[in-house]
Amino acid sequence: MPSWRWHLKTLGILYVCLTMLFFGLKYLLRRLPPPYHIREIPQEMTPWLHPEKKPAPPQR
Repeated sequence: MPSWRWHLKTLGILYVCLTMLFFGLKYLLRRLPPPYHIREIPQEMTPWLHPEKKPAPPQR
């Protein structure tokens, strides 16, 4: 049967590994470009981004 020292050591190792994984992924994800830099959004979907241009009237 494992002793309490074995449990503390194992939990400590897991805690350190998970903490390192968290900060590593956080760093890598921050280096990725934001999604709005990847795709083009049509002006018809976001008229508030272009207030100088009036959207075309809806067609029926």
